Amino acid sequence: MSQETLQDIMKRVEGEPYADVLSMMLLRSMQQARYSEHNHGHYGLAAEFYTHFTSPIRRYPDLLVHRMVREYGKDSEVASHFEQVIPDIASQSSSRERRAIDAEREVEAMKKAEYMEDYVGEEYDALVSSVVKFGLFVELPNTVEGLIHITTLPGFYHFNERDLTLRGEKSGVTFRVGQEIRIRVERADKMTGEIDFSYIPSELDLIEKGNKASRRKDRNGTSKRPPSKKEERKQGGFRDTKRKHSPKDKKKKNKKPFYKEVAKKGAKHGKGRRKGRRTNKKASHDYTIVDTIEAGMVLTGTEIKSVRAARINLKDGFAQVKNGEVWLSNVHIAPYEEGNIWNQDPERRRKLLLHKKQIQKLEQETKGTGMTLVPLKVYLKDGYAKLLLGLAKGKHDYDKRESIKRREQNRDIARVMKQYNTR
Repeated sequence: MSQETLQDIMKRVEGEPYADVLSMMLLRSMQQARYSEHNHGHYGLAAEFYTHFTSPIRRYPDLLVHRMVREYGKDSEVASHFEQVIPDIASQSSSRERRAIDAEREVEAMKKAEYMEDYVGEEYDALVSSVVKFGLFVELPNTVEGLIHITTLPGFYHFNERDLTLRGEKSGVTFRVGQEIRIRVERADKMTGEIDFSYIPSELDLIEKGNKASRRKDRNGTSKRPPSKKEERKQGGFRDTKRKHSPKDKKKKNKKPFYKEVAKKGAKHGKGRRKGRRTNKKASHDYTIVDTIEAGMVLTGTEIKSVRAARINLKDGFAQVKNGEVWLSNVHIAPYEEGNIWNQDPERRRKLLLHKKQIQKLEQETKGTGMTLVPLKVYLKDGYAKLLLGLAKGKHDYDKRESIKRREQNRDIARVMKQYNTR
């Protein structure tokens, strides 16, 4: 999407109550800026050439730009020195800035929650900033944002992905992005940075009751549908719905559909799904994955057959470095049905195969750093079971809610942009 299209969208919604919310959503959907030795311009400003040039005490990249401007054209050796060091400086500055932003958001959420602790029980008018499957996020005029969980709403609500709304099944009350509603502050937790609101019915509510579909009727007021068998019996007649079957029809009737034959053959050996592939979806929700590494698995007995049939659960698994070896714990491999005495304990500890340098690196990165090793994926490679191990850092509750919210917002923005482009 071009910059002109984005500017056109913002001009169309200018002055609307949801303009600020849409502007923030568009900003969050864009790729995060990073420092680089190459000039790529600025997408949002539609500038061909762009660099930071603010106060040198604000951030190190700005100080570097000031130094380069001061030395520009003086000495070729200085220029070649900058060419050598800037790639590493840009990479480090980008990673440090992301860490600083994360810390800033966490502190901001904590202080906002601490501020709102004195206002628990108060009622305010707020703006719906995002609508997701599990509820809606609303924002107060002072930029404090909180969640109204769907379980706290009166009645049953349906989430509509096409128009990004929550609609009451019986009441018809509808929530959409940019809408103003009445809320009450229910909870503010300084430690987690979470703020919970509850919805209060008011004159601000938007009610969209849909009409139930009815059958078309003729001029006499009777339904146009064909009469049922009971009605025909009462009228004393039957419809001639039977038709004569040819010998070919009888053969077709006795022959089973091809997909049932394939399903029957494949069910025994676990066909019809990816062989031995299992993903730990919970890991990305509970942890921030810093790095990944592939490891082999030491399996015994019939465990490899269970892995090939994808009968493995990584949900609560973790790995530890002990005495120069990496061990996988709490991973459940279901016993093979025809294994008998060769089956092993489903949750026994299993050794992982890694190079010595890799093990030493993992030990350094997990020892006293708050990092942990979690299994992300199991798959087969050249007939051997492989495990994708993740070096991870646990998320706070605020981070989990924020990541869910961002994922839902990005999906919402993608749908809106798709509808806009098809017009």
